[in-house]
Amino acid sequence: MRFSLKKAVASLVAGIVLVTTLAVTPIFAATSNKITISTSKSTAKPGESFDATVGFTAGDDGVAAYDLVLVYDSSKLTVNSTSVPSSSFMTFDPVSNTGKIRFQGVSSGNAVKSNQNLLNVSFKVKSGVTGSANLYITVNEITTVDSSNKTVNATCSAPSSSSPKKVTIDAPVVTTTTTKATTTTKVTT
Repeated sequence: MRFSLKKAVASLVAGIVLVTTLAVTPIFAATSNKITISTSKSTAKPGESFDATVGFTAGDDGVAAYDLVLVYDSSKLTVNSTSVPSSSFMTFDPVSNTGKIRFQGVSSGNAVKSNQNLLNVSFKVKSGVTGSANLYITVNEITTVDSSNKTVNATCSAPSSSSPKKVTIDAPVVTTTTTKATTTTKVTT
């Protein structure tokens, strides 16, 4: 068997090109759907109101239907109002219980693959509270449509009880004014 320097060099160059190509070829991972909560204020005082918006950032598969619950700290917050913004979903009126607002929507066909706002809530901070108020999502169900046009469970991430959206509640500033009394004594002789 004859050793050929040309064949050895050609094999080495081909190996280097192959390894280099594999190292720089991008690998695309599927992106997951994401439920978000944004607030108009990161800090609020007792008696103040702020708005919260639950949004949807579309992943590769999108969403065909959702059944979600916004959980809030009812010992620190009251709900002023809720509204469902216009979106690509047919929606149902939100159902509110103490500490929870359930909201649902369904697309009219294909999975929605564009970012959407799903729920707007106006909250008021209760008097006499401090600390922070937590907001998070409980996912009852979220589905998409597969390539066979069948409804299947979709993946999604959302703020959770272990990683909530927080609004800090500042104690109100109390101003105290003190007055100093002056006493005058009259001495008579």
